[in-house]
Amino acid sequence: MIRIISDKVFPRVLKISSVIICIFLMTTFLFSKPYNILDGESPYTLQQYSAEARLMLGYETGYIPDAFMRPWLDLGILNWLTFGGGIYCTYFIDQDKYSISEWEIRGKFRFLRIKSGDTQMFGYVKFRQSNETVFGEYTGSLSGITAVVSPRADGGWDFTAGVTGRAMFNLYGHNIGVFATADYAWTGGRDYVPEELEYQNRFSANIMPVYYMNFIPPKYVKKDSLLFGIQNRFTYWFDRGDMYNVMPQVSWEFHKTVTLSAGVSLPVNAGNDYRYLAEISARLELFTMSAKISVDPETDFTPDGNKINDVLNIKPSVKSSSDIVKWKILVKDKNRVIKIFRGTGPPPEKIAWDGKSETGELVESLKQYKIHLSASDKKGNRDEDETSVTVGFILQEITNGYKIVIRSIEFDTGKDIIKTNAYTVLNKIAVYLNSGYSDYNIKVEGHTDNVGKPESNLDLSIRRAKSVMVYLRNKGIAKDRISYAGYGEAVPVADNNTEDGRARNRRVEFILQKKGQ
Repeated sequence: MIRIISDKVFPRVLKISSVIICIFLMTTFLFSKPYNILDGESPYTLQQYSAEARLMLGYETGYIPDAFMRPWLDLGILNWLTFGGGIYCTYFIDQDKYSISEWEIRGKFRFLRIKSGDTQMFGYVKFRQSNETVFGEYTGSLSGITAVVSPRADGGWDFTAGVTGRAMFNLYGHNIGVFATADYAWTGGRDYVPEELEYQNRFSANIMPVYYMNFIPPKYVKKDSLLFGIQNRFTYWFDRGDMYNVMPQVSWEFHKTVTLSAGVSLPVNAGNDYRYLAEISARLELFTMSAKISVDPETDFTPDGNKINDVLNIKPSVKSSSDIVKWKILVKDKNRVIKIFRGTGPPPEKIAWDGKSETGELVESLKQYKIHLSASDKKGNRDEDETSVTVGFILQEITNGYKIVIRSIEFDTGKDIIKTNAYTVLNKIAVYLNSGYSDYNIKVEGHTDNVGKPESNLDLSIRRAKSVMVYLRNKGIAKDRISYAGYGEAVPVADNNTEDGRARNRRVEFILQKKGQ
């Protein structure tokens, strides 16, 4: 049975938490993506001279049910090193007792960062000390046990060393990832009845698949700000067996770096021990610099000369307690830099970009580009930020119609089988052609590079164009509106002597011509 929390605990918890939350919301914050592991070692460190304040509220069932509040403060010493600590203010419900039951300090450092993606690893050590012991009556099935001890008031200490990390991926347009931790704890001084139940060491691991719920429109929830994850916590005591809990959690960065998190820990083989947790966290600037970048528009950037979203407004913002020395903005197609803006001193408030690369090439339809800002000041502080822009349909005017060039439709090597990661692009094309250009006929044209025999490339381009046509017909494009053709390597648009040129020549073009013309 779930016990009801005593009314005595709510006034104290609400009064203290309300004051702390108000302080959070009155502070100037930095920007970040939520990487929270609720009640675990989260895979990030703070920027130098920044701080993160957190307040957790929780309720735990079990033999000694309690409600607790945990204020915590972390400080960014270096960009790769964070120190912090906190206390547990606990109300033991059956004992009708309120106390500061334990305190903890922690250090965390980053030792691995793969710049080509969002993959990072961290090491950490922490020390926890309980100030008193709270016993409860044991009512389980094991013999010889007369009492149990509270996990938040056991009179003992823990010293823990471990690693935590994250790996983020983009799968078919969805941002997913894995957070993971593993640690080993040395313990001592705990009180047990009888004494032979006391344990010394334990191993813990937590694997948490996460998903950023970007399917919610950005006008309601900012991109990459709402995270859903499922923690899988494994704990093994060398003399006492193991325990497994599952904790679904949600984290929402609803205002700059103010993040709300909530979760429920469900016991799989941990008896009747449920935990209900909620946390608010916020980061603030302490005599350092911060770099932020945004773009307008974030989607449907279409530099095709129709005066609608033709220009991308890049908006860098760099703040520092010292003079800003230099800044740089990179526009990247995956990991390839296609455009560079740079300067000394503070950056301009807005940079207008026409969508052309350093070599004059235009961005491609339905592709996502990263916009990365880095800056440094006189004190040697450095900060960076990154956002992205998604290109819409770019229409090139031709006689009696338009042309759309798509290079993100991929096929199995040497075959006309469309890869599944191209379905999203083709689905968008089908909707676009049916909604805005229903009075146009469509011709699908396939093109290849010059690798292989010309006759083979011609045949392959014809078959691939036909596969695209069939797919679009199955998505509602009328049969009498759409046709196909292949040209092999005969119509290159770039130099086939370079890898980049060959990639640009491998393309599918959609020719739209007004019906009856």
